[in-house]
Amino acid sequence: MKAYGLWNWATVWNVNDLATYIIQIAVVVMHLGRLSISSDWLSILASAQCILLLFRLQYFSRVFRATRFAFLDSLKEVIHDVKWYLVFLLLIMGGFATSFHILYRRDQEEHDNFSTIGKSIMTMVTWSAGNADLNPLYEKAHNPVAGSVLACLFVFVLATVLMNLLISIMTNTLDKVTENEGLRMLLSKAEASGEAGPLG
Repeated sequence: MKAYGLWNWATVWNVNDLATYIIQIAVVVMHLGRLSISSDWLSILASAQCILLLFRLQYFSRVFRATRFAFLDSLKEVIHDVKWYLVFLLLIMGGFATSFHILYRRDQEEHDNFSTIGKSIMTMVTWSAGNADLNPLYEKAHNPVAGSVLACLFVFVLATVLMNLLISIMTNTLDKVTENEGLRMLLSKAEASGEAGPLG
């Protein structure tokens, strides 16, 4: 850490390492000490540990030729390129979720998925994943036509146009990331062996 400084040391990989150690200690202490065994925190920490260990495995496996596609490196670059686009998508989802919540404010018992803003947002996420069931919008609603038009507009704008545009942007970014795959593999080997500073 002295060689790189705190901010240069705090890469995604090093923070992941630190988090796995901290969570592992917490899980062991909670389990062996019988502290909050019935609590949800133990389950949450253990499940988070599984994901973090998966990422650590990916970090060390990227130095082998058979597994040189670095998922997290690619994901990092893709997120860097599309972060503002993702913010825009979230704003659109939030706007539509609020619209549905207001539109179905008198039908909350029949349409529980719009009874709160949080449930409305989860419904929008489900619809954007391609699981849009619009038939219930007609049933027992004060504004069935407006709800159906709003739903069709959401499915067309976000789930059809913007999500496909997001996929194309991510594909272009992935193409750029894989251009210098050989060089990245050498740098990954150096970083994994501790002979180079943090990449990126």
